[in-house]
Amino acid sequence: MSAAVQVSVEKADTKLSDILDRVERGEEITLARAGRPVARLVAVPPSHDAGAGQAAMEAIRELREKIRRESGTFTIEEILSSIHEGRKY
Repeated sequence: MSAAVQVSVEKADTKLSDILDRVERGEEITLARAGRPVARLVAVPPSHDAGAGQAAMEAIRELREKIRRESGTFTIEEILSSIHEGRKY
């Protein structure tokens, strides 16, 4: 991370877009009023990757289909019997 840079509120008012570009690149910007620091701008940490979430959901769907193909289908009676059998122990 770069060293903090101090920018006057007046300059920030006219150059906000440029300042935000710098913050996105990792700079830390301190806003100052009359030379006194009043706020600090830092980049927001990246949130979860939506693409990774979609890839995970697709992998789950593929696994579900694979299990269906390999295991076949079960009747409600078979499912209930398995549940009941599990309660015996």
